[in-house]
Amino acid sequence: MLREVGFPLLPCPSRAPWCWLPVSQRALSQLQSLTGKTGQFTRYVSRLLSPGWFSVCDSSFQVLTDRFALEGGGTAECITDDRKYCGGTYRGIIDKLDYIQHLGFDAVWISPIVANVEGFTAYGEAYHGYWAQDIYQLNPHFGSADDLVTLSDALHARDMYLMVDVVVNHFGPADSPASYASFKPFNHPRYFHPRCLITDYDNQTDVEQCWLGDDKLALADVDTENPRVFKMYIHWIETLVERYKIDGLRIDTAKHVRKDFWPAFAAASGVYTIGEVYHGDTAYMADYTCSYLSLSITTQFASNPFVDVLDGVLDYPTWYQAVPAFQTSTGNFSALAEVVLKAQRTYKTGLFGTGAFTENQDQPRLASSISDTVVSGPCG
Repeated sequence: MLREVGFPLLPCPSRAPWCWLPVSQRALSQLQSLTGKTGQFTRYVSRLLSPGWFSVCDSSFQVLTDRFALEGGGTAECITDDRKYCGGTYRGIIDKLDYIQHLGFDAVWISPIVANVEGFTAYGEAYHGYWAQDIYQLNPHFGSADDLVTLSDALHARDMYLMVDVVVNHFGPADSPASYASFKPFNHPRYFHPRCLITDYDNQTDVEQCWLGDDKLALADVDTENPRVFKMYIHWIETLVERYKIDGLRIDTAKHVRKDFWPAFAAASGVYTIGEVYHGDTAYMADYTCSYLSLSITTQFASNPFVDVLDGVLDYPTWYQAVPAFQTSTGNFSALAEVVLKAQRTYKTGLFGTGAFTENQDQPRLASSISDTVVSGPCG
């Protein structure tokens, strides 16, 4: 299927920390020859080659767009526990760029930008952006297309970068034929896996082909094995990145999509890709950076069947050890050091280009879990 679409898998010669850059250059030349488009891909490689973009000091400021800032300042009259939109916009982020840059951040990572399901569900409104309804339209609650481009331009003028969260694995909740009909472009049940809730997270087939959620709200799981779905996603991501001048992608729920989907998707985007793989084992995580894919297409790389999957992953194994290590004055730093060394040995680029974090939209602020004043200090 991948060969039919015309996007070859990209070989990664080893798991050594320096193998990633040559792979990206190869992706550039292959995609240029296939598409004739050079601007976006050239910008990508030039950033990889420039000092600082993926240095150990680079950092990204995560923004849940709806909850960060109102345009023109002010305070939203919003009770967050109600799970409703609070009014944050791209213009609000622009107004806060001085603040973000002065904190020392090099990039801003914003929540998914596509149009989401409207109305109140069992778990509130889709203010977070992770319940897509139409991937060809922007979420109007966050601003216009011009607003988003203006945000990208404002970041680039500061020599900063825009990272956008994207969701491939699922759309919003679907519980009737009408629900599917409202989805775009996947407007029929044939574009989705049959409904079954994930019950065994140790079963990879269950993880990839069943639905996230529960009996109150289940998220329609996209059938990425479908060749038509695959082609539409490839065209969509290429267009999205180019239209909104995106510099990097954070890929939500990456482990819930088959690994052999990601190489062509990442290559088509032409930008840095980092996947959310919610797992504590470095070996499991490593396969989302460079993996042996048992496809007939790998015969073209007979001397080395390992292929590039995604550029990096959010480093959950280190997070699992870092949080308890810093929560008390007697934290286990030996366990933290051990997992860091494992990550260095197993991830495609070691920890270079990998996302270290202490909290995100799914995890509570680290400081909120620390009650030991020896660790937190007198101000908590």
